[in-house]
Order: sequence, then C-alpha cells, then structure tokens
Amino acid sequence: MSTKVTYSLDSATVLEIGELAAAWGVAKSEVVRRAVHAATLQKDVLGTRQSSVLNALDRLQADSRLTVDGREQWVEAVRTERRASSRR
Repeated sequence: MSTKVTYSLDSATVLEIGELAAAWGVAKSEVVRRAVHAATLQKDVLGTRQSSVLNALDRLQADSRLTVDGREQWVEAVRTERRASSRR
C-alpha cells in the first residue's frame, strides 16, 4: 500500500536524493524509504549507545573530587605535557 505525502526539503537534500536514485537505479521515493528504514534500524542502537556513554560521563563527573585548584593544576600539567610532546 502506498500513501502519497508531501514534504518540504532543502535543495541539497533533494539533489542528494536524486543522485542516490540515479546511482541505485531506483525511484526517489525508494531512496527515501531506504533512508527511513536504515535510520529506524539504527535509532535504538544509537540511543542505547549514547545513553550509556552519557551515563558513564555522569558517573565519572560525579565521582570526581577535583577541587578548583586541583583542576587548574591538572590543566596546566596537561598543557605542559602536550607542549613537550609536540616538540619531539
């Protein structure tokens, strides 16, 4: 079953859809279907991955007991180390 719909797209996206349709030898609507299908398959994977990365960052930041002075010392130590390694 097909449903005719209308969307407003920027000209670059329209051009890319046309290029993909020509390269794949399919209609532009098939390009859109494939793109939506691929995005749907990845949304749960990306959502879970991003969520776990953000949770890890939250835990790391919560566990940090770095004071303002300690942070400044750490930043300076990193700068010094980077400068030293860039001279090699």
